[in-house]
Amino acid sequence: MRYTHNRVIQVAQLVQARRDRAIRLVLYSLWPLIPMASILLGAIWWVISASMYPLKRIGNELGNRNVASLEPVSERGLPSEVINDVSLS
Repeated sequence: MRYTHNRVIQVAQLVQARRDRAIRLVLYSLWPLIPMASILLGAIWWVISASMYPLKRIGNELGNRNVASLEPVSERGLPSEVINDVSLS
């Protein structure tokens, strides 16, 4: 609202029109990020899955073996942190 020489000038806009414009601006701004975020999440999922595969393999191997078996577990492909922790115990 602006006062000029004893006159009032008011400009109004429907709230729905403002809301629609805000939603369009948000969608327009985020549209390029949606495909990139999907690709990034897929890459993160793949890296984590690939890095956890040796642990999954050793878990499956331990799950399928006989409880009374004293045969050593293969250290092939295991991270050094796991190998060090296993050899200490």
